[in-house]
Amino acid sequence: MTDVGDGEPVLRLQRRSDGEEMYFPVALAGQDFHARVPLADIDERVGHESWWEVVIDQGTALRPLVRTRQRAVATVDERRFLIDRAEDGCLLLAER
Repeated sequence: MTDVGDGEPVLRLQRRSDGEEMYFPVALAGQDFHARVPLADIDERVGHESWWEVVIDQGTALRPLVRTRQRAVATVDERRFLIDRAEDGCLLLAER
């Protein structure tokens, strides 16, 4: 990542269907970042599935890129989550 801004970094999830936002702490180390998103705390899906855009916000909104087409899947409390990427390569979190 470049030009990360100068504010306190947060990981912002924004649900595509209604604009709902959730925030989680993020640690930046140079151009790398680390964040923990407790999937059990994600707001319940709206409809059949929910897609969340993942953005790091530190005064400047940055969209982390997913480098692979491999889709990681996690199941938490009978909720199924998928890590995917948008057409532009940006990180998405989906619940189906």
